[in-house]
Amino acid sequence: MTSPTNLDDLRASLTAHADAFTESVTDAEAAGRSASLHTRIRRARNRRRGALAGGVAAVVLVAGGVYAAATLPDSHHSSQPIIAGHTLDKDVDVTGFSYRLAETAQSTPGQQRFTLRLPKVAQDRVIELVSTGLGSGTATLRDGDTDLARASGGSRVARPVPVGSDKHDVTVVLHDAGKDAQVGLAVYDRDQTLPPGIADGTAVFRQNVGASSLVGGAWAQPGQSSLSFTVTGPVKRWRLSDACSLPGSKPSMDVMLDEKVDGKPFAGTGCDTLAERDLDPGTGGSQPDHWPLGPGTHTVTLRLVGHKGHPVNVAGAVFGAAVYRLSAQKVVQGMPVDLQIEANGRDWLLDQVIPADNAQITGPAYVDAVVGPGDWRPVGQHLTAGDRDMEIAGTTNQTGSVGEPELGEVLAGSTYRFWLKHPRDPAAKATILVYRPAG
Repeated sequence: MTSPTNLDDLRASLTAHADAFTESVTDAEAAGRSASLHTRIRRARNRRRGALAGGVAAVVLVAGGVYAAATLPDSHHSSQPIIAGHTLDKDVDVTGFSYRLAETAQSTPGQQRFTLRLPKVAQDRVIELVSTGLGSGTATLRDGDTDLARASGGSRVARPVPVGSDKHDVTVVLHDAGKDAQVGLAVYDRDQTLPPGIADGTAVFRQNVGASSLVGGAWAQPGQSSLSFTVTGPVKRWRLSDACSLPGSKPSMDVMLDEKVDGKPFAGTGCDTLAERDLDPGTGGSQPDHWPLGPGTHTVTLRLVGHKGHPVNVAGAVFGAAVYRLSAQKVVQGMPVDLQIEANGRDWLLDQVIPADNAQITGPAYVDAVVGPGDWRPVGQHLTAGDRDMEIAGTTNQTGSVGEPELGEVLAGSTYRFWLKHPRDPAAKATILVYRPAG
């Protein structure tokens, strides 16, 4: 088997491998793994883990106009720093996680392009865009092919946005800004404080994820190869979120986490490495159709299984799961979609449901879609100066039911035209979901 080269390849490999697992179980079990399980995964980009350097980082100028981090003693931030005319907070909160100021940088007045080199750290971080003197222009923060934040008008500090943990560059690009315009970046690293929820000391199923609320869950104890926990109904609409990580340098294609609810097969998921584990696993999961949890006690059972579906024991494995009560939903193309979601470090409310043949959307907005089976080609074309066409990966939905690809965030001041094409069936139906900031 070819080793996956990135997270998208890994997810595709795990999906393909899951099909092989399904073929190895009994017909009764296979029948229980319904094609109407809807999976929604909202993961921070670039979840790469590494050793966390001690101390607090400041910023120094290196060749080529790129800024890089240097380590200073913790006493460096004994007072609140000021960049681009703004006094920064030492700590910020994003989706319940606490982040502490780690590094800062600012451009020179009138500088039109400004790049900060981020070192690799152990956990995800967030970044704030700070600006002053933009006049009628804008400043856009970019992470590779993704626009993360935008500032316009007078002096301001944008909301913190997730930026991942791997080593990479982020860039601020000014457009039509005044000659005295100045921008700054404040990078915050996640601290060890976990929000309320069910935690194993490192990761947590949060009490609230968007408008979804935790019903119950558990983490396996060291040495366990199976785990059961109970939740109390009634719960009409629910989602099962899971986490599974194994020792080793590469994800295992020979071990999966098998899941049952009240003894009935529910789903199966692949396991990543401990170095790549998701510390906020409640953001994803699978939602069943027509399977309400009635009054009384319900049992969720997890077990590590090998490629033939037999139980296995893996030393050092970390796994767990949680049941979430879903918020209000709307049915689109026969699929329930959330009226409120969490994405890019904030909550969003469903505002529009429109055909996907030529949808023109002005930000701020977060754009999802509902598509039928097949291979779809999403397109995001910019209509405003200074923007770029969105780099949107194609989506494959071969489940026989509808799926829900995420198209991305449209920043304030931007207008995009979206459409989704089915290469072999021009009459195939797709729908755009437009979410707006909640508060």
